[in-house]
Amino acid sequence: MKDYVSFDILSEGTIIDPSIEVISFHINKEVNRIPVATIVIREGYHTPGDPLISDSDFFSPGKKIEIKGGWDGKNTTLFKGIVSHQQLQSGPENLTLTIGCRDEAVQLTSHKRRANFTEKKDSDIIRDILHDNGITSQVEDTSTQHGQLVQNNVSDWDFILARAKANGLLVIPDDGTVHVKAPDLSAQKKLTLTYGENLMELETTTVPFHQQAKKVAYSALRMTRGRVKTEGFGPIKPGDLMELKEVGKRFSGTVFVSGVQHDFAEGNWDTHIRFGFDEKWPGKQVEASSPTATTTLTNGEDKSPQKSLETEGGMKILLDDEAKTLSVETPAGNKITLNEDSQSILITDQNQNSIKMDNTGIALHSPKDIHITADGNINLEATQNLNLTGLKIAAAAQSELDLQGTASAKLSSSAIVDVQGSLVKIN
Repeated sequence: MKDYVSFDILSEGTIIDPSIEVISFHINKEVNRIPVATIVIREGYHTPGDPLISDSDFFSPGKKIEIKGGWDGKNTTLFKGIVSHQQLQSGPENLTLTIGCRDEAVQLTSHKRRANFTEKKDSDIIRDILHDNGITSQVEDTSTQHGQLVQNNVSDWDFILARAKANGLLVIPDDGTVHVKAPDLSAQKKLTLTYGENLMELETTTVPFHQQAKKVAYSALRMTRGRVKTEGFGPIKPGDLMELKEVGKRFSGTVFVSGVQHDFAEGNWDTHIRFGFDEKWPGKQVEASSPTATTTLTNGEDKSPQKSLETEGGMKILLDDEAKTLSVETPAGNKITLNEDSQSILITDQNQNSIKMDNTGIALHSPKDIHITADGNINLEATQNLNLTGLKIAAAAQSELDLQGTASAKLSSSAIVDVQGSLVKIN
């Protein structure tokens, strides 16, 4: 039996003064978004000269904030972050102070930057970026190692989202730790909501049929999206699974939690849960006909000589205005490189076959065989020498073999010379 709602608000580990009246607070966490929290406090019946709560350091921007909530004094952490701003508003008889808070991952959005990563996997790149920003992370390993990957005039947050999306992963910041992972469809359900019992509100819809045919990655879950409202429940988080019951065969079942909102006001605590997969999220759920570039190829203000574009399928285009190079590469390693500095064009494939064109000529190489066939003629002509070298050279003419030398002709061998024919004519 739950008797009353309880909560704690802490700044730098210190609990808020119990004399301060907290009108309400709201917490919102979503997949691929920075968690936010808002705290509304009554400043009191202010007369000139009285100190305000906003004058104290308790809610100064940059302070570390923790919000706990629960029932009957059994509180657990619902949000950790930092104060981002304050807003003061006047009413008929008093002032209210609104404190805006963000997860510490918000610093990833603060500015755009350029960086060049070589010989690294996406998971290593994401870990490095988060580490450089002083953020704890849990990142699933990815498989593809990039020869070169460019972060071109985008924020660290947007770049992480793009690299995660390219690998079918979700980005879930949670109380100072950024989780980058694929949805775990085998995880234990955190909550069961039953109509007529603990399901207070429900709005849901099936995914349109034409989209269902293109989204097969998460077929283990019901193809529905929507939201539910229940009494306050702290353990549920984005990325969890929950179950809906007694809402009909089409809508009952396991769903993926994509967002959680906690609302505390007037002694009540409601939890709103969004569920279902967004068509803009990564993995096979995204239509293959709509590739997404991870960085911008052209930008009117961009002065970086290096630019790149990579689709979700791993197709890459790299440009370097300084070195005057352009390369196009497939996930398997098939590559074309145009280099104006070396005046060359190099074509290589995943089997180590290559064609190189530069100022010395054209070079073909294969670790196996090279076959040249034509339905018409094949003409080999050189203004200088034509050399044929091999362990064995065989030439066969179906009708006539004609070998001529304008100045001279020589047939020799360090061993045996065998000339055969039904009739042999010399001179």
